Amino acid sequence: AVFGINLIQALPAVRQRKSESWVMYVDLWADFFEYDAPPSIINKIIVWLVRKAEFYTMRRADRLIMITEAMRQLVPSDIAPKVTIIPDGADTQHFCPVADDLELRNKYHLGRGPVFSYQGGIARHEGLDLICHAAPYVLAKLPDAKFLIVGRGRFLEHCRSIIRDNGSEHAFVFTGWVDYSEMP
Repeated sequence: AVFGINLIQALPAVRQRKSESWVMYVDLWADFFEYDAPPSIINKIIVWLVRKAEFYTMRRADRLIMITEAMRQLVPSDIAPKVTIIPDGADTQHFCPVADDLELRNKYHLGRGPVFSYQGGIARHEGLDLICHAAPYVLAKLPDAKFLIVGRGRFLEHCRSIIRDNGSEHAFVFTGWVDYSEMP
């Protein structure tokens, strides 16, 4: 078995593959790099090179597991048939409904209405744009609702433009990246 944080770390093992049966656990690094990297020509080149290495590694694999169909759509069509979707989960001890948290409401100016929250990287494959498009429909039924968005990424500006265009911007609170221990 090969365990790595990303496909770049797994690349040497893939190139030296001697066994017919092995398991590799890695993550897509190029997309995570885009969350924090400021847009520049050098960073675009880095992401392009990393993606090339990731796709090379994926092509050498017999099977791949991804957590969403949207992630499968990020890989080239010759790789996609190797993908099995297994959704991930959440730590229900940490992320669980609590009695009304007045401190949290005050910290983020959430008011007294229902709060819908999202935590994670803000990339196209995460689906935050669907929440942004749905917000006017939610607000029509629950006018005091708020949308607490915790995270950052290159898709954030696109999501902000959706809520500006559909008039729901007043109901959104964007915190930026928050340390796991302080996650609302």
